[in-house]
Amino acid sequence: MLRKGLQIAFLLYASGSCARICGQSLPTVKAVKVSATITHVGNLFVYDYSVTNPMNNTDAVSGFSLDLAKATNSVVLSPSGLVNGDAFLQDSADAIKSLTIATPTIPVGVEAPAGWVASPSVTGTLEWIAAIDSGVIAQGQSIQGFQITSPGLPAIRAFAAKPDFDISSLGLIPPQNEADWTRYHNDLISVETQMVTKGLTVGPTAPPANFVPLDFLRYIRTLEDQAEKMGWLIDRHKSEKLDKKLQIAEEALENNRLERARDAIEDFVEEIEHEKDKHLRSEGYALLKFNAKYLLRKLQGIDD
Repeated sequence: MLRKGLQIAFLLYASGSCARICGQSLPTVKAVKVSATITHVGNLFVYDYSVTNPMNNTDAVSGFSLDLAKATNSVVLSPSGLVNGDAFLQDSADAIKSLTIATPTIPVGVEAPAGWVASPSVTGTLEWIAAIDSGVIAQGQSIQGFQITSPGLPAIRAFAAKPDFDISSLGLIPPQNEADWTRYHNDLISVETQMVTKGLTVGPTAPPANFVPLDFLRYIRTLEDQAEKMGWLIDRHKSEKLDKKLQIAEEALENNRLERARDAIEDFVEEIEHEKDKHLRSEGYALLKFNAKYLLRKLQGIDD
């Protein structure tokens, strides 16, 4: 049996909440874990996610969302080669895409675990929702199969995991027209904040349209710093070793020594390969390797 409120959920599901509404306690899920594995296949990246609901949570997880909003002044990526699985709700996606207020997103092909369906939202997230009662992620359970394929480079992206509840039970007044979507979205956010787990994982983004090698290298240095803070780079000494190679490349670019910069970035990529599955978790490996390789390809197209 399809779960209640599913169609409304895709059009309106966002993320955020308060502890009670209409005198009724709301379900909550906290500390939900998301792990990501990223592979490069041809011109596309495949992002595979596993979602784990801790045993000590009081409720099941029935929704998982990932931010796919396209940054302003980023390149327009081609959807060529992207395919959606049977669980993707194309009619819902088309309806959302037709709204002028819909946030532009990175192109992706979408798959869902058994018992789940998927669709984009108005606010630029991709939403997976359990379509049947047996599909929810119970306490102490992990589910794989949340997958997207995209030409977008790995970046740090926000996710939200949501409890098992019927959105129609929240007592919110549905939007009356397109202009009323913002009001509804704000109402929903005010209800959801304490219900969900919010966190960071790795997902696709588009590189800047105005590509500046030095700026992009500094961006990679911020990714390295964030990877360490997230626990995806788990040895401080190795982090300092990697950062030293990026610092050499940065100084070379500042002095327009492109060959020296390329050599330093190649050394950086080799070190990443050496540390894979040792001191680099899959998220940190993908963030650092694929962005460094992208920078290297761009630099190889520049004459000294």
